Amino acid sequence: MGSRRRSRKHIGPKVTDQVSHSHAQKFACRHPDPTDINIPSNDQGYSGEYRGRVRCMLRPLTVVLLGRLTIDKLSDDVLLGIFDSYRREYEGIDSTRWWHVLVHICERWRHIIFAFPGHLNLQLVCKSKTDMKTSLDIWPALPISIQAVYPNYADEDDIIGTLGNRDRIAGIDFVGLTCSQFEKCVALMQQSFPVLSSLHLFTDGQLGYVSSDAFLGGSAPRLKSVLLSGIRFPALPKLLSSARDLVDLFLGYLSIDDVSLEAMVTCLSVLNRLQYLVICFKKEMSSPGPTIQSPTSLTPTVLPVLTYFSLRGPHEYLENFVARIDAPLLDNGALAFDDEPTFDTARVPQFIHRTEIFKLLGGVDVYFRKKGASGKGCVTLYLRPSTGPATFELSFPCSGLLSQVAQLGRSWAQCQALLSHVERLRLGGDSLVEWNSWQVPWQGFFKPFTAV
Repeated sequence: MGSRRRSRKHIGPKVTDQVSHSHAQKFACRHPDPTDINIPSNDQGYSGEYRGRVRCMLRPLTVVLLGRLTIDKLSDDVLLGIFDSYRREYEGIDSTRWWHVLVHICERWRHIIFAFPGHLNLQLVCKSKTDMKTSLDIWPALPISIQAVYPNYADEDDIIGTLGNRDRIAGIDFVGLTCSQFEKCVALMQQSFPVLSSLHLFTDGQLGYVSSDAFLGGSAPRLKSVLLSGIRFPALPKLLSSARDLVDLFLGYLSIDDVSLEAMVTCLSVLNRLQYLVICFKKEMSSPGPTIQSPTSLTPTVLPVLTYFSLRGPHEYLENFVARIDAPLLDNGALAFDDEPTFDTARVPQFIHRTEIFKLLGGVDVYFRKKGASGKGCVTLYLRPSTGPATFELSFPCSGLLSQVAQLGRSWAQCQALLSHVERLRLGGDSLVEWNSWQVPWQGFFKPFTAV
């Protein structure tokens, strides 16, 4: 199940409000007028490359004709707003280096940018301890973002050594960790990282394990983005509960034995700023554990600003999960069951109906496939509202067109409120070569679509 990453307008950790004049003077540049970018190409101190890149930076801004106005007439506040607007446009491309060009334009721009590192989310990107030492010698005392893909670097100790500067680290992004490398990282992350806002850890397919609840000192209040894959971490809900400003949460290859339904819902109940949620449970090869207790009259936990979620795992866990949450602003969602559901409850359709945009469906697309990602036959539904591009995707394994249609026919009984207003129904998939078989129960399948 792929995750669809969406651009986020984050405000980074504010490590310091001011940067000393001595730091700013490290980058002195020569120019006749430090505030005017409309200087002929032969003027000293401005290269054509910098001038062209600056003009490109300002293109997304709205143009207002005020007569002849040079940039030196703009106040510091206006320039700060322009820089912040450009930073937001740059997110998703290279959000940590956008300011490198601007600080070389002139002394005034440099002073403004370095005076508000928190507001502009300035960070130093380092890929190793050696790289970090070089950056710290050149730049002011800005937050540090560590980014490394392990197979691309021979000296793993040089990378892991960057974690020693924990008071400055705002971002950790390690990809391709082996078990031994992950253990070394965990050993260096047993204390608090006070300005950490982004934690991305991906193993190479092996399972890493965090046994202690002292990871990150047991608390990470500045976290806004957490992406973990291939990591067993029983104390994760406790850590996440301390991150009240969390916006993005991705948990891949999670073990269902490590995180109970109750613990996960309790954790989410305090994450009122969560916008993006992806949870993918690894397929358990052993026999299933005890049956999950179904919720009765519990009030669902409201995730007030969640706009995207995607869940994959055993149907019983996922059905109980969505019964315990509400996402009124959801505009894209996906549920992928690893096993064949019974559809003897209305939990999934009730959850969808509680979502504002999906209360009135305009179309349903159904695809019958002989072989899905699991190697078995599968059914995928795409529910679309009457207006807008939003989509809710539901998929589950089921072999053979006869079984697939019969299964959906049984599930429709729980979805009358959702399907009664659908005006467009589209069928597809390679299983439809059997569509004219007299055994396929099409009558029960089409029955709820009274408005088609």
